[in-house]
Amino acid sequence: MVGWLLTRQARVSQSRLDTGTGPADAAYYQGKIASAAFFAAEVLPRLATDRAVIEAGTFDAMSVHSSFL
Repeated sequence: MVGWLLTRQARVSQSRLDTGTGPADAAYYQGKIASAAFFAAEVLPRLATDRAVIEAGTFDAMSVHSSFL
């Protein structure tokens, strides 16, 4: 969902840049595009691995009796 929303924002941002904006707005739109590119390059490739790690985890730490804390 996050990837889809970032992609949508990047498309809108590129459209605004293509039609021309002021310098302050251009920096904002370029930031939106850069955020989407970062997410696609750095976060999306890790999701399957992150999910596997989370699913393989245990609740051992949650079973510690509170008197030990």
